[in-house]
Amino acid sequence: MNRFTMQGYRTERALAVGPDGRLFDARLRRVIGEKLGEAADLDLHEALAALRTADHALRVLTDRWTERHGLNDGRLRLLFVLGGSEQTLGQLAVALEVSPRNVTGLVDMLERDGLAERLPDEHDRRAVRARLTDRGRERLRLVTEEITVARRTLAGRFTTDELGQLRHLCLKLLQSVDDAQGGTG
Repeated sequence: MNRFTMQGYRTERALAVGPDGRLFDARLRRVIGEKLGEAADLDLHEALAALRTADHALRVLTDRWTERHGLNDGRLRLLFVLGGSEQTLGQLAVALEVSPRNVTGLVDMLERDGLAERLPDEHDRRAVRARLTDRGRERLRLVTEEITVARRTLAGRFTTDELGQLRHLCLKLLQSVDDAQGGTG
């Protein structure tokens, strides 16, 4: 079984520990200072840049991992949603927050690979339902096992308290994004 690894994805980072005992990226700090000047709100710029860098690294890692399984992010998410039960394509579009056309393409790809199948809706002749095949359920089981290992690997340097703080801070940032967009968060 393929296990989660970060092989093939290494970048040079200039991580250092500051006097406060916290990590920082020395190269990034230098660039921010050069671009924005010494008076820049360093904590703000560094925190958001670190978040963006971590997000990018996670996306690249995830993309490479899903590609090994013949999937992409959309197909993987669809596997998880269909893992619970069969659903109409409209329900899938809502659950995945994509257009009906997009979900049709995702179901097409899973169907092509023998992981999902379409069937008529017993209650609405116009609707089409999708469900995982036995092969799809097995793929989902294997992927779920690997994701569990991957998440534990990624969280290996964190304490339980730090994971709680990370979740809280990410969701707090999400509230700020909603506020910036005029939402009620």
